[in-house]
Amino acid sequence: MSGNKFLLFVLSSAILLVACGTPRTVTKPTPPPLPLEEDKKASIDTVHLEAKSIDDKPPFIYPEDSPYRERIAEGLPTPEFLSSYNILLVLPMQDWPAGFEIEDLLEEIEELIEEEDEPEEEMRLGDYINKEMIGFLNGFEFGLRSMAEVPFQIVLEVVAGGNNKPAELERALQKVKFDPHIIVGGSTRNELEILSAFSEKKDAVLVNPWFTGQFSPESNAQLVSFQPDIMAHFETVLDHLNRMEQEDEFFIIYSPRERNRVDQFKELFFNRFPDRNFGEIYFQADEDILEFDFEEYFSEESKVWFFIPMTRNHPFIHPILRAIDLTKTTPHYEVIGLTLWDRDIHLEFHQKLNLVNTSPQFPVAGNKEYRAFHLAFFEKMNYIGGINEYLGNITAAFVGSNLIAYGHRFPFYLPFSDMQMGHFFWQFADQEPDAPPAAFGNIPANLRNRGIFLLSFEDGKFKTLNNQEPID
Repeated sequence: MSGNKFLLFVLSSAILLVACGTPRTVTKPTPPPLPLEEDKKASIDTVHLEAKSIDDKPPFIYPEDSPYRERIAEGLPTPEFLSSYNILLVLPMQDWPAGFEIEDLLEEIEELIEEEDEPEEEMRLGDYINKEMIGFLNGFEFGLRSMAEVPFQIVLEVVAGGNNKPAELERALQKVKFDPHIIVGGSTRNELEILSAFSEKKDAVLVNPWFTGQFSPESNAQLVSFQPDIMAHFETVLDHLNRMEQEDEFFIIYSPRERNRVDQFKELFFNRFPDRNFGEIYFQADEDILEFDFEEYFSEESKVWFFIPMTRNHPFIHPILRAIDLTKTTPHYEVIGLTLWDRDIHLEFHQKLNLVNTSPQFPVAGNKEYRAFHLAFFEKMNYIGGINEYLGNITAAFVGSNLIAYGHRFPFYLPFSDMQMGHFFWQFADQEPDAPPAAFGNIPANLRNRGIFLLSFEDGKFKTLNNQEPID
């Protein structure tokens, strides 16, 4: 399926949600289709899935023999459950222009598919069609609808909150039609600040699948973050460095933008290894890397450990790895990377170098659970979902399974939960699942996942080195 045809499909998927005059409810078992109000159109900038009415039902409780009771650590209070939960999904994508008709957009896209020679027009439409976020939305709704039978209703409202435009996001939140129990969103610090204040006002839990930086929410807000912070990555690296022998050497390789990060890591390093040497290799510009010879750092008698604390698409990563590859003289070395880098780098260097990387997510291509998702998603949505659809699916599964087990106050139970789901390594606190409940209710305002895989690449696939295996 071509990129343009995919664009047309995902937009069509969104149209099915938007065009419903009455939003729908995501619930199991699936009720008969709700009647549509033909004479009332939903606004294009907001996708709603909501019931016309919800029967008043008493909160449910699990019977004594329910397997879900086994997930509640002994001594913890029994969760309180509701008959219906409101979920607000806030997508960081551009609002639709005022008065813009969806039929006009479809005609423009069909012309693009036929002509394939109007890049400027395609870029303009791209402001309003964020394929990544629509993919996440499709995966999220798919995940909710794929849940096993649950004894409550889920009402989902989806809003386009603008692409890092605070004023647009605040306007979108003013239009929200219900009081949410769960809010999913926040791809930037600005968005999190606004959503944190909104969640505090609504007494809702804010779930953040995307943002990786440091963030402190409003004092009475409750934020659950999927992405571990930099300190969790550092602790995983230091745990791995415990394997160093006495004669081994350690060097950190960095550029100007990592200066503060290196200082943070150095302090942790000396707390863990007070008698070791902390070697530094500093590059001011990429030209310096091309002229650098790593040969003098290799030894036949000891192992050298290089740590590159650069993330994602840093321009220095590729030349540094290339320089190490060209000048290495022995196999007695290891290169440690901070988070998984761009795919092309791994394809080129994981076969050539002794390279490991930290990551909260396991590369799931080929994994049984991921293949099963692909098949089910294709059957339902008629296209092959990618990583954005899968993240949406896992986010929905995370929210849904915790609502089933703990209700909408589930963050209080996460520190005592032994959760494993999909390609994420979940670890929300130091407590073991059978830890005493003395700390119940005493959790940080930003409850961050601390789970990190340490990954190597062997025999054509990734494997974990820190004894944490994803579901397969």
